[in-house]
Amino acid sequence: MKTIRVRYYLAILFCWTILIVSLIIFDFSKIEKEKDNLAKNEARANFNKDQAIRFWASSHGGVYVPIDSMTQPNPALSHIPERDIETPSGKKLTLMNPAYMIRQLNEYFAKDYGVVGHITSKILMRPENIPDEWELNALNQFEKGIKEVSEYSFINGKPYLRLMQPMITEQSCLKCHAHQGYKIGDVRGGIGISIPMNLILERTAQQKKRNIILFSLLWVIGFIGLSFGYKKLDNSLQKQEQVEKAIKVQNKELIKTEKKLKKQNKEYSALNKELAASEEKIRATNEELLIAKEKAEESDRLKSAFLANMSHEIRTPMNGILGFSDLLKEPNLSGEEQKKYIEIIEKSGARMLNIINDIIDISKIESGQIKLSMSETNVNDKLEYIYTFFKPEAEKKGLKFSLKNKLLSKEATIITDPDKFLAILINLVKNAIKYTNEGTIEFGCENKGKYFEGFVKDTGIGIPKDRQEAIFERFIQADIEDKMARQGAGLGLAITKAYTEMLGGKIWLESEEGIGSTFYFTLPYKTEPEEKIVVQNVLPSDKADSQISNLKILIVEDDETSEMLISINVKEFCNKVIKARTGAEAIEACRNIPDIDLILMDIQMPDLNGYEATRQIRQFNKDVVIIAQTAFGLIGDRGKSLAAGCNDYISKPINKTELLALMQKYFNK
Repeated sequence: MKTIRVRYYLAILFCWTILIVSLIIFDFSKIEKEKDNLAKNEARANFNKDQAIRFWASSHGGVYVPIDSMTQPNPALSHIPERDIETPSGKKLTLMNPAYMIRQLNEYFAKDYGVVGHITSKILMRPENIPDEWELNALNQFEKGIKEVSEYSFINGKPYLRLMQPMITEQSCLKCHAHQGYKIGDVRGGIGISIPMNLILERTAQQKKRNIILFSLLWVIGFIGLSFGYKKLDNSLQKQEQVEKAIKVQNKELIKTEKKLKKQNKEYSALNKELAASEEKIRATNEELLIAKEKAEESDRLKSAFLANMSHEIRTPMNGILGFSDLLKEPNLSGEEQKKYIEIIEKSGARMLNIINDIIDISKIESGQIKLSMSETNVNDKLEYIYTFFKPEAEKKGLKFSLKNKLLSKEATIITDPDKFLAILINLVKNAIKYTNEGTIEFGCENKGKYFEGFVKDTGIGIPKDRQEAIFERFIQADIEDKMARQGAGLGLAITKAYTEMLGGKIWLESEEGIGSTFYFTLPYKTEPEEKIVVQNVLPSDKADSQISNLKILIVEDDETSEMLISINVKEFCNKVIKARTGAEAIEACRNIPDIDLILMDIQMPDLNGYEATRQIRQFNKDVVIIAQTAFGLIGDRGKSLAAGCNDYISKPINKTELLALMQKYFNK
């Protein structure tokens, strides 16, 4: 133990020595910097003095002084008419330019104070001003934009700091130097100052010597303190070791007692393990039961709220449909009233269809039946479609509706599922219009590199902070007690979130209650398809072209009402309508009547569904146009229909304008 303590003491003393040495090195570095600053500041002061004299003399065009042995007429100024003048009293004067003045001043300063000054240039007026190698290098650096050059060197065996700054040509300089080709702003030369370093170096050496003495004294004080502390600590530790020896003797007796207790503890430990295992099982079972109970209660509460909300949401449009359908039977209705009642019935039907679509979509998501149909999708086209589709509805509410599309044409085509991408935008824009009473709605997207980011921003009612996470949950609208919710099943955002995540993106929002909300979503920015999937789109049309006529149409429909509605919609464009109630009847009709122009194929039928019927028809008739029509599915049915051999797809309830647009697409050649 004694040896270890000595080692610790020596290690601490070594660290103390290293610290003092480091402080000395740091102090010397600081002194050297102060020496450099002092020398350079003195050189700059002399340079500034020379510059001030030069500027003063230049501003007066030079100074006339008496001619004597020291000051003779300057040959470099011989081109100036009034270089030499005579006063009325007969005294002869000569013009001394700024350079001449500074040169004489530098000679006085060198003689009296040891400060050596030198004016030099690449284009010389006096041979005496020729630059040495160091000055020439400095002049070259000035031409590159360097403002100051300095260096320590020896002159006549004595140390000097040499510092040089450029002389810039000004208007007043041209009087004497214009003939040399200088222009205003050119580097005309430089003024060099050489400061003697003997006195500064002597002071620096004295300061270093004084500081070494101080730091040495500090090291001695530390050494004495460490030695005294070590002695005191060593005495204390020796006493502690004696106490520890006595404790060890007592510990031996305690160890014997401890061994006896260990035997008893092993028996108790085994019992405790069995008891702990039993308690853990009971605790785990209780936790599972509690979680199951909470989930069951939550599920029951949400489903109860959802069913209550669905009852209201379905009964409300049904009330409009049945009620106003009954009113249409009134004999004395005016044309305007009939039109108004029909519009109400249409709106109620559309509202009910939206609810049914949401329920079907969320059911497919829950059961994992949703399939991705990836294809090339033009984002700009989808945004324009949304803008055109919702603009009348937004303007009807007095809202400013705008599209901020930030994708360039060359980067607008990506690989994604177009139906689900469109569904995401529709749900977000529809919600924004629903919950915004006044102000603006903006939407658009932006390329972020590996993904692109879409947004829908409104100035609507906003969403409380404590509900912003919950609104993406299923049925959550029905569970908000003090809600500002309007119509709907509360499934739109849950569907939107599911589609976004299925496509590899994410969705979030920023909202402030009473101010508005901004929904953001991202999707991967993929431009190369994994597989080529051809998806044909329905072309919108306001009315069918009058040239479409004399078509022979087969309507395959097991529902009499639906068949009647389709027949009425297409009767003006055909000369014959053939009807089939099953898939087998449709196949037989196509065999017996090979010149059928168009088949409107119902997908869900009792014996043979529309997909299989289409496949069998395609085996012997490749040319007939087949349009699938179904009320069973929503997202994904288009891809299934095209894969079965259909030319296109339309969903029920069939919109007359959309149906006629499809007919125009295939028969208006």
